[in-house]
Amino acid sequence: TGIDIQKMVPKIERIANRLLRKEERDALRPHTRLEHLHVYWGAKEALYKAYGRRELDFCANILIEPFQFD
Repeated sequence: TGIDIQKMVPKIERIANRLLRKEERDALRPHTRLEHLHVYWGAKEALYKAYGRRELDFCANILIEPFQFD
């Protein structure tokens, strides 16, 4: 069990294309984009850490079912 505290920063946009699949990016909306990106990042990072091996690619190997951010 762990806690990861992430400050919301616009620079996450720089890694969005390496982090998200097309269908995940398509779920992003302009008015919630930054928050939505951070939720995707947190979920994928948690799965990556839980897996415990470095061979995972965030975009190719970890799919988060696209969702609407409210």
